[in-house]
Amino acid sequence: MKIDVNHLPPVIVGAGPAGLAAAGTFLQAGVAPLILDEADAAGGQGTRRLGPLAEPRMNALFGTRYAARVRDRETVEDAILAQSNYRPLTTIWGVYDKRLEVFAGDRLSNIPFQHLLLCTGATDRILPVAGWTLPGVYTLGGAQVALKKHGTFIGRKIVFAGSS
Repeated sequence: MKIDVNHLPPVIVGAGPAGLAAAGTFLQAGVAPLILDEADAAGGQGTRRLGPLAEPRMNALFGTRYAARVRDRETVEDAILAQSNYRPLTTIWGVYDKRLEVFAGDRLSNIPFQHLLLCTGATDRILPVAGWTLPGVYTLGGAQVALKKHGTFIGRKIVFAGSS
């Protein structure tokens, strides 16, 4: 089957701040992008959305001013996602001949593209040091997941050390 590459939407890999900003720019130009992300919700590492356990406690966890800013940002993000072809829980495992090889749900498939924008975002950089695998040792990203996804604090006296 021959694919008309002139009519393929731009593909954005990543639904964090960079991917959503790019999608917003495409939408302003009248082009609806395809957004692929391996996470279950948009937002990325730094602006991760709260999970169902933390959401009801947002004001108590972060304060009312921050919570209001988060809600405003997520409203804008939701509008961008609603106008785009957004596919969460989609893992890209290969790129071959202008096609993305993807795994989504329980299916392997491929997605043809003409224009690809990689917005893969942040990740923890971990340097192995003595004790780094002990219980109670977290990376900043791990602590953020515990708080935002599960509404759980990792302790009262903590130290974050790392390279990013």
